[in-house]
Amino acid sequence: MKGAMQMTDEKSKAENTFHKKIGKTNYKVTVHFSETSNETITDKINRLIQKECEDMSYKKDKEIS
Repeated sequence: MKGAMQMTDEKSKAENTFHKKIGKTNYKVTVHFSETSNETITDKINRLIQKECEDMSYKKDKEIS
């Protein structure tokens, strides 16, 4: 049974992996999501955007002072 589970894990990882080339550097990206999270992908993206805006605002305020 352990062998079957390992093959399933490897297949799952392969499906959640992609390669991205930026300039002369190749990146291997593996995506994973928590199955127990209470936050939707929309919630997560909105939270990240909000934090980025707050960080940018803070940096701008520091430059002005």
